[in-house]
Amino acid sequence: MLTVNYPPKIENYSCCTAFSAISLVSMGKGDIKCTRMLRAMHQHDDRLEILFIKQGKNIYIINGQKYYASQGNVVIINSGVPHEEIAADNDGAVVYSCAVTNLHVDGLKANCLISDIQFPIIKDLSEYQKQEIENMFLMMYGHINKNSIYSGEIAIHILKALMMNLLELLCRQKNTDVEQFAKCKYSNNICHYIISHFGEQISLEKIARIMNLNQYYIAHIFKKNVGSSIIEYLVRCRLGEAQSYLLQTNKTITDIAYIVGFNSGSYFQTIFKKYIGVTPKGYRKCWTDSINGDFINILM
Repeated sequence: MLTVNYPPKIENYSCCTAFSAISLVSMGKGDIKCTRMLRAMHQHDDRLEILFIKQGKNIYIINGQKYYASQGNVVIINSGVPHEEIAADNDGAVVYSCAVTNLHVDGLKANCLISDIQFPIIKDLSEYQKQEIENMFLMMYGHINKNSIYSGEIAIHILKALMMNLLELLCRQKNTDVEQFAKCKYSNNICHYIISHFGEQISLEKIARIMNLNQYYIAHIFKKNVGSSIIEYLVRCRLGEAQSYLLQTNKTITDIAYIVGFNSGSYFQTIFKKYIGVTPKGYRKCWTDSINGDFINILM
């Protein structure tokens, strides 16, 4: 029998417990130029990520499931959850983001705001609710940029207000699907295995042996639930990790290629351009230019 934790009632939560030690890791605004490019499969093991779609539409692959998000939607990505961001069309999107750590909600793992069976997209918000959430992002960003004596403390209080706002919306929104969660159990396990071992030599036979399942069966259910083959998913995991290295380190492109599991620097560049749409060098430059004005990496 499948046992799941439904979202607890709102009155069970308190800023004094769940949000007492909460910290803001980063804030950013992804512009249209950057969000047109695929942000391949990756996960954050130490933070919760919250996205607000200011403009446009995006597709998110979260825990092996495809979700559509449009203007005014909120996307919640728990710590340790594989996810991928794809432009829904050539127009791109404008996306506000913040990353949060030291979050401890009763009944959930650290840095998680939703249970495994909750849909990670908050939709159907009123215009007032959309504006309220956008304003909170803008106020946090403004105070951090100001860098005054109390700006960090003010930003944390705004963050707590945002989290309580989202928590209330989640608890009122009936968005759980036990049947779908059970159906995708094997696919999710495969996704987590691949993203944890992407730098190793992985084959369909090896995964089938580890999971004690027929390889043709897991290939079928994975393709059906995730929409890609296991090998393609592995490639996207490697590309996602490469993107993180390109943005967060000064490592050479060749070094990154070998670190994430490619055996050839030239092949890595070819595959990167095929999936992402630009070369690794072009990707790094695009986001570096954007980050200089629209991204703050900070821990408070």
